[in-house]
Amino acid sequence: MRSIIKRAYHQIMSVTPAFSRFLHKFFVSTWLLFSVVIAAAAAQERVPTLANIYQLSPEFITHWNEQTNAAQDDADILLPQLDAQIAEITDIREQLYAQLQLVAVMITLEQTPKAKEYLQSLETSVKELNDPTFHALFQSQQARALFNSADYAAALELTEAALAHYLTLQEPSEILKNQFLLAQIYYHQGKVKLALDEYLAIYAITKQQPNGEFHSKLVASIAQVYSNTGDHEKAIEFYKESLGLINIEQQKFYASVVLFNIGVAYEKVGDYDNAQDYLTQALNLSIELNDDIGKAYVWRELGEISGAQSRHQQAIRYFTQAYQVVTQAQDLRMMTSLNIQLTENYHALNNVELTNQHLELAINQAQQLNVRPALLKVHQLAAEVFSRQQAYAKAFQHQQRYTELLKEKFDEENASQLSELKVKFDSETKAAKNKLLQQENSLKQLELAKQQTQQQLMWVSMALVLIAMLAVLMGLRSQVRARKRFKAMAMTDELTGAPNRRHILEYARRQLSIAQDSQNDLIIAMLDLDKFKAINDQFGHDVGDAVLIHFYQSTQAKLRNLDRLGRFGGEEWLLVMPGTASAQMHSIFEKIRQAINAAPIDGLPENYRLTFSMGVAHVQTSDDLDSLIKRADEAVYQAKAQGRDRCIESA
Repeated sequence: MRSIIKRAYHQIMSVTPAFSRFLHKFFVSTWLLFSVVIAAAAAQERVPTLANIYQLSPEFITHWNEQTNAAQDDADILLPQLDAQIAEITDIREQLYAQLQLVAVMITLEQTPKAKEYLQSLETSVKELNDPTFHALFQSQQARALFNSADYAAALELTEAALAHYLTLQEPSEILKNQFLLAQIYYHQGKVKLALDEYLAIYAITKQQPNGEFHSKLVASIAQVYSNTGDHEKAIEFYKESLGLINIEQQKFYASVVLFNIGVAYEKVGDYDNAQDYLTQALNLSIELNDDIGKAYVWRELGEISGAQSRHQQAIRYFTQAYQVVTQAQDLRMMTSLNIQLTENYHALNNVELTNQHLELAINQAQQLNVRPALLKVHQLAAEVFSRQQAYAKAFQHQQRYTELLKEKFDEENASQLSELKVKFDSETKAAKNKLLQQENSLKQLELAKQQTQQQLMWVSMALVLIAMLAVLMGLRSQVRARKRFKAMAMTDELTGAPNRRHILEYARRQLSIAQDSQNDLIIAMLDLDKFKAINDQFGHDVGDAVLIHFYQSTQAKLRNLDRLGRFGGEEWLLVMPGTASAQMHSIFEKIRQAINAAPIDGLPENYRLTFSMGVAHVQTSDDLDSLIKRADEAVYQAKAQGRDRCIESA
């Protein structure tokens, strides 16, 4: 197949690869640029040309492609022009070819819903013509529309079917276009290595006859793969090379995409100044071209930069602008991405209502999109959001789904690697057997080779089993870790890191049972920060939070390992002290009082003195936990009534 492409490369100088923005955008431009090579193709008697396979005149194809290429950057001008030309065509084959070219232009201009509707209207005409080559062209355009809608499985099936037909015709231009689409689909399915292999193979075939625009787009495709693998510095190098190979004034649409991708790459390495510079250049071109989708992509990236710099309100404005555009375009990938971004920024602003609203949209859209990276991101984000909202059951559910998706990803990657190894092994085994069959007098060598083959099969089988076991163990380990983490979260106060109410009550109940069984001392004390509301009102809730954290850490440092201090609610704390007598509590109170004022607290005046009131209850034989806590709580109220900043023991 590659030799076929190589022999007729001068026919296909304008086929286009993929990009970080509009990964599908430039495929159709290959069709729009073929006019420059049709005449040369007609001279190739041994290689079928576009004119031959579609049974159309070279002049018609040349004229059509020249017309469509003349204004490809302006949809408002181009589409009406093409409609008018199609209306004047009387030949059925010519009309259908022109209509399928119009679909290609719609896809290039990202009018996917319109392209799908137009394709549906052409289905009857394609069936009535009953021409396998036109049917393959129809399948190829369907695949591009499905690709734009993120239906990669269906797009792959149609692309392979179209490619199989063009391979029988040995038509290099259509083969190469569909190979590029195949590489794009691989890329979006996460099969980055397969995508890169396709691009590099085509580059190796075509580099002997370089064309500026073609190589610009091919180099940019390779840059995109490097960006996907995290090598953004190398991606920037290739993108800039790609930009240098074109005339920006003549190819503004394409230039806007490359500028956008350079900006994104700079964003990924944290160089926000250069990122904003290139993104602004891309935005200006998109505005000049009236390219709303292009503007939406730039707004999304500017929003990400604003969010990374904690300018969340500005980020939300960018994302909202972009969302209005992509909703009209029914771009499910972008809608999902933007709702994730809006969720993160509202979450950072502690806006629970809008956080949950956009999170629900993101979850529904990610499930509809059914692409693993989006599902991984949205479940990870949901676990974080619900954990912070103390909705631990929901958080655990999303964390569990996130873990399952990670395991599936790991399993598929291993399966892919093993499949490649098996293909390589089968190929090598077949070659070895063929060679041995030719050496009829080397029976001993043949037997040895068979034994080696069996041994290799055994090792491959063992490797498959071991890798499968490793995948299962890693998945189980991740689930165990997640369960332990959420169990700890359920017993810990999120703000201070102290035992929460549930935790401290369980500990108190356990120590009460031990004390009553062994007739040992036990103190249950209630601690309440004095004038805490005034601190919040005067200095703000952030300072109030800092006071709570400081109080817990300072108090905990003065307690024994057996003692336990937990947050009971608000500024109230419950202290459980096994083996401690009532006579010791005034000394302990003094130690805590000194500890909490030993160091300044950010946000409070340097001379501010923090105080608290303590109520102490000593266990009695007839006590249960509720009565102990009640007596300690009543003692706290007595301490407050007597002027605060003191320790009172219950009667």
